[in-house]
Amino acid sequence: MNPLLNEPPRRPYHPHYLAALAALLVLAPAAWAVGGDGIYYSASDSAYFSGQNSFRIPFGDVDRRIQEVILYVSVNYGQSYERVTSVAPSDREFRFQARGDGWYWFTVQTRDSDNRLSPPDLSLAQPQIKVCVDTRAPTVTMRWLPANNGMVGVEWEASDTNLDVTTLRVDYRAAGGDWQPLPIKQTASGSYSWNPGTTASLEARIQVQDKAHNPAEYKTPPSGDLRTGGGPAPVPGAGTAPPPPDGPANPIMVNSKRFELNFKIDDVGSSKVKAVEVWYTQDGGRSWQKKEQDAQPDPPYIVSVEKEGLYGITLIARSGVGLALPPPKAGDPPQVWVQVDVTKPKVNLVGVEVGRGPDTGYITVRWNARDEHMAANPITISYADASAGENAPWQVMVANTANSGQYVWRMPEGLPPQILVRVEAIDQAGNIGQDQTVKPISTDLSIPKARVIDVHPAQSAGGGAMPPP
Repeated sequence: MNPLLNEPPRRPYHPHYLAALAALLVLAPAAWAVGGDGIYYSASDSAYFSGQNSFRIPFGDVDRRIQEVILYVSVNYGQSYERVTSVAPSDREFRFQARGDGWYWFTVQTRDSDNRLSPPDLSLAQPQIKVCVDTRAPTVTMRWLPANNGMVGVEWEASDTNLDVTTLRVDYRAAGGDWQPLPIKQTASGSYSWNPGTTASLEARIQVQDKAHNPAEYKTPPSGDLRTGGGPAPVPGAGTAPPPPDGPANPIMVNSKRFELNFKIDDVGSSKVKAVEVWYTQDGGRSWQKKEQDAQPDPPYIVSVEKEGLYGITLIARSGVGLALPPPKAGDPPQVWVQVDVTKPKVNLVGVEVGRGPDTGYITVRWNARDEHMAANPITISYADASAGENAPWQVMVANTANSGQYVWRMPEGLPPQILVRVEAIDQAGNIGQDQTVKPISTDLSIPKARVIDVHPAQSAGGGAMPPP
C-alpha cells in the first residue's frame, strides 16, 4: 500500500481542514531537505526517511480564516494520535523531535476564527505524511573465498531494516593502489569471483547505505600472496575458535518477546527452497544454536524468546536437493542483532514547584529517569485539569526533551487553578515509564487583598450595621 495514499474519509471534512491537508500533500521531496535536516524521499516505498531525530515539516498557504494549525503524531500506525504542537499559519512549518527510531505518522487539525476545530473528531483523521526515523547504520561483513587458479572471490552480507541495495558497491585494490569497482549484482548477500591480473596481496571493501542515507563500510584484511593458490592469508591462531565479534553498535530494538522476522531468499533454483534454518546466538557469537522449528520459505517467521537480552540471528536457506551455505560458527557475526527489551524506564517525579517572586509565572518540574537503553531526548511532560476527574485530557508541556532532570515551563493564560503533572520517559524499544503527582498542584498562588478606596453616604438600606462606639 502506498503510505502517502489517503483513504476516503467517513464523512466530509471541513473546507478549512482540506486546505491545510492539501498544503501538506503538495510537499515536494526537496522541501524536506531544509536547513541540513536529513530527510530523504524513497520513490520505491513512497515514504520519507530521516537519518536524524529532529526535522521540519513545512506546509503551504491555508485559508485566511484559519487561526491555528495543530500537528498530531501517531507512533502506533494510526491507532491513536497525540498532539505535538501548534503554530500560526504564518509560521509555515512545524518542528518535530522524534523520541527514537521508528515510524511516525502525521496529521493536522485546524482552528478557525470562530474557534471551530476541523476535523472535530481525530478518529476521522487520515495520515498525511509518514516518516521513518532511522539513525542506525547498516551492518555489513565481507570475507575472502578460497583462491583457485588465479581467481579470487569475496562473499558479503548487508543487513538493515531499510537497506537500499541500489547503493551497494564492492571494490578491490592491490596494496597501495586505487580502488577498482567490481560489476557485482546488487543484493544484500552474495558473492563474486574475478581474475585480478596480479599476484599481489589484495584488499576488498563493501559500501552501502540505508534509505535514510546512513552509510556503512567494511574492509577485508589483506588476501595474502595469490601465487600460492592457497587463498587468503592465514588467520592467527588457526584451528581454534576466533574471538566473538564486537557487540553491535545499533541493534534493532523490540519491546516484545515475540517478534516477526522478515526475510528474502535470493538465487533460488529449480528445486525451490525446502526449509530455512534459524540460528541464533545469545553470547555475542561465541556459540550458535539452531531453532527446532525451521522457517517456511515465505516470510514472516515469528520468533519467540524466553527472556530479554541481545540476540544475534542468521538464516540458512536449504534447497530442495539439500544444498545450503554452511551454518554460522563461533566468531561469525549474525545477519541481524535484535535487542529484546520489555522493561519500562524507571521514572520518579521528584517535585513540581510553582514560582514565586521573580519566578512568578513559571513551573519547575524535577524528576529522575533511568533505563539501560534510554532513547535520545526521551522525556515528555504533561498536565491535566485536576478538577476534571480521572478522564481529564492530558496536555503536553514539552515533548521529546533531554533527560536533564529539570524543566522550567512558562504557564500559559487560562491554565486551570489546580493541575496534575505527569513525566514520561521512553526507551529505544518504545517502552514508556511514567510517574505523576498524586495531589493537585495549585497554580494560583495569589492572596486576595481587600482595601477601601472611597467612602460615600449610603443611598439605600443594606450592608452590615456597625455597633455603636
